[in-house]
Amino acid sequence: MYSALGRPKRMLLHLAVKFIGNRDLMRNSLLLAMALALVTPAVHAAPPSSEAPKVQRFVSQVKSYEANAYLIESSEGLVLVDGLMLQSDLPPLIGAIKASGKPLKGVFLTHPHVDHFGGLAPLFEAVGQAPLYATQRTADLVAQVNQRAFDQGWIQAFGDDYQKSAVTPDRIVKHEEVLSIAGMDFTVLDLGAMEADNNGALVLPAAKLAFVGDALLSSHVYYVGEGNSAETLLALDKLEAQLAGVELVHPGHGGTMDPARLIADNRQQIQAMREEVAKLIDATPDPKQRPDAALINASLDRLSRRFAAHSSYGFPLRVLIANFNFPGLLAEMRAERAAASH
Repeated sequence: MYSALGRPKRMLLHLAVKFIGNRDLMRNSLLLAMALALVTPAVHAAPPSSEAPKVQRFVSQVKSYEANAYLIESSEGLVLVDGLMLQSDLPPLIGAIKASGKPLKGVFLTHPHVDHFGGLAPLFEAVGQAPLYATQRTADLVAQVNQRAFDQGWIQAFGDDYQKSAVTPDRIVKHEEVLSIAGMDFTVLDLGAMEADNNGALVLPAAKLAFVGDALLSSHVYYVGEGNSAETLLALDKLEAQLAGVELVHPGHGGTMDPARLIADNRQQIQAMREEVAKLIDATPDPKQRPDAALINASLDRLSRRFAAHSSYGFPLRVLIANFNFPGLLAEMRAERAAASH
């Protein structure tokens, strides 16, 4: 999109999964979301259980975008959060499930991006089928997102390492529903559109833990390319209250962190990117014109310095911001201004 940046062919072969599934960028529910933010109840911590669950984190390869999956073990069995992407990502996870000697009682899919659901089909082939839980919106999007990856042609670069069929969630859960699996009581959060077009989370109040998928990212650049940045900022405000009592958050990328610190970092990232895109729109108010390459590069310089400590999923940081975040953010913010002018 931006000729000043160049577009390496090998990057285009691996256009990241996080950036498919763009949707209508006009949001009609912002006022409702702001109202809901004032009344959303917190998830309160329950008394600690006699036996704390064991949590293991499994991280996919750089080529499959460093996604996390979490295996939660109780005395009664196992619960998995997300399923990685490639068959070559799975051996440590499969090994841990088999070594536990316990049944996989259920899997929760946090959002419809293939770096989190692509590995589920071969995983189930290896360890046996288990109930797959998700919110309604995430369940509705899985097959669409998977098919779009093939229609666009980029996922074929992974060859047989990516299994073509996607497993559709068969157990639909609702916001604030209590989900009891393997003797553990989780609270479901349906966070709406954030990093993905839908994002869910599981809170385990008894252990003061939350598993939030890509709603929160640790030490990684936040993705706003699906045009949800304004909704994400509202959702982050709500999430502070929803995670009251939670001490540690397990994100979809990066390491475990306390929720306040993670929310603050993600909010600051999004605000910084919106500020830079606002400057580009101010300088190029005509939506039919591309922003000047020199202005784009100046914005990229500032953001690259600001995000220098953050991982960029195996992509050069400037390429990630310019090719994945800026196009969707420009469209979203131009739409916001057009709506405000009417």
